[in-house]
Amino acid sequence: MIFMLVFGAVSCVMLLLVVLIIPVQAENEEIPQWIKQVALLWGSGQISDDEFLSALQYLIRMGILVVPEPEIVSTFVSSEPLPANVHPDSKQGKMTRIVDGDTVHIDEDVYRLSLIDTPERGEDGYREATDALKQLCPVDSKVYYDDDSIQGSDRYGRYLGVIWCSGNDYSVTAGEYLANNGYLKKFYTNYCDNTEAATEKWAEETGNYFYYRICN
Repeated sequence: MIFMLVFGAVSCVMLLLVVLIIPVQAENEEIPQWIKQVALLWGSGQISDDEFLSALQYLIRMGILVVPEPEIVSTFVSSEPLPANVHPDSKQGKMTRIVDGDTVHIDEDVYRLSLIDTPERGEDGYREATDALKQLCPVDSKVYYDDDSIQGSDRYGRYLGVIWCSGNDYSVTAGEYLANNGYLKKFYTNYCDNTEAATEKWAEETGNYFYYRICN
């Protein structure tokens, strides 16, 4: 059993040396005998880990053991400029589902539009509001969305925020579009103090005072 453990350790070390060592002094490209001996002594426990590590460091300093530099793969992805009316902190995603006039799926996440309420299924105006949002934000289209940094999410776990869609060239938010065209049931003004889009700072950053005016 001990022999097998020693043999396995030595084999691993020799494999490491074969992969990493570039024998700059040996014309026949064989691993120098003294390197094999050091590996054998370490594998059999005759020299300590620190001594073996010192030997490896010496090989690296002398240029005999060459550790390749890791390949650096850039993860930077260039992004196109945000449309003029979109908040500068917004992210880009894909519309994957329209649930109703105020709830959508962006990529894998569920979003509830801030401060607005459209008719629920079975209520008058449900189909009209849902179809209007589908036309504004077609499934598989690109959308921009800004998460509400104050509330974050509602009691159902849906993210809260503001979205801009391709149907109007991202000129106004989906909530503002629905309100301007008569598809809302009401505004949730009781959440004004907890909604980022209702702050003057957000309005100034986007040039969009729609939510600010609702709440002030």
